[in-house]
Parts: sequence; structure tokens; C-alpha cells
Amino acid sequence: MLEGLKKLVEADVYVAITGMAFPDSSTEHQAEVGDIFIAICFSGIHMRKTLHCVDCDAAQIYITAVNHIIHELYRFTLDLDD
Repeated sequence: MLEGLKKLVEADVYVAITGMAFPDSSTEHQAEVGDIFIAICFSGIHMRKTLHCVDCDAAQIYITAVNHIIHELYRFTLDLDD
């Protein structure tokens, strides 16, 4: 997803997120409810992270994902200052 986004839009920061916030009757998915997959590209530095929320509802899963993205972007900015 991240590489496709980079082909569509020119930017300094790219974020891609996917996962399972709701149960799915499909047997095609290997992810479980609560799985979050994040990819970030910031100033040419790539990061991928997998998270799992245990006993979380969909809102908590979304909030966890956004909070982790904000935290990682903040860490990237700190690294640029060094």
C-alpha cells in the first residue's frame, strides 16, 4: 500500500494502515481481530510495525493505531534533530 501511495502522491510523509477491527466471516484473512499493520515513510526512512490489541473494540483499535502512528512520527522528528 505504501509503495502504491508513493506512486500517486508526492509527499515528505507517507502512512499506510490496515488490519482487522471487526470479525470477518471470510476464511481468506490470516489476521485476527485486533491486528494492526502500519507502514510509514518519513524523509526516505521506512518503518513497518505490527500491533495487536487484546480485548479491544473497533474504536479502541482505531485509536491505538492512530496513537502509534503519531508516536512514530514524533520519534522520526526527534531523530532528524540529532
